Amino acid sequence: MTVKYIFPLLMMFPIHQLSADQSDLSNSNLKDKSLKIIINEFTNSSNEEFNAYLQEKRDEMLSSVEQRFLNCDADNDDTLDVFETTVCLPQVARQFRKVDSNKDNLISLDELSIMAKEYYSDTKQEASKKENSNSEKFAKEQ
Repeated sequence: MTVKYIFPLLMMFPIHQLSADQSDLSNSNLKDKSLKIIINEFTNSSNEEFNAYLQEKRDEMLSSVEQRFLNCDADNDDTLDVFETTVCLPQVARQFRKVDSNKDNLISLDELSIMAKEYYSDTKQEASKKENSNSEKFAKEQ
């Protein structure tokens, strides 16, 4: 979590409540549990907002795959050769052989779309794994 997110949480607990004296020690377990619940709820809402933002960006990028493909297809043959890919899509050019699934030394729109969907599927799975591990860590702390 960044300072931007932690700072509002800290502001909810005035400094005098954070100092430990004898009366605070008796209620420390209750306060710790409450703070953990608050932090977990805040983390989950932040993850949901962040995941929604990522999904929006993924959708934008997937919808633009066809347009980028057409912009890069200089000879209008509905395929991208190595040169067109290198000039226009250098990130894809680095993985040309992997993207060219039928090994015809050309990338079709279908092959490019498959690569894009796999990439975004992988990033979604990574985000899901991260969210699950955060939930497991919190469950262990309780």
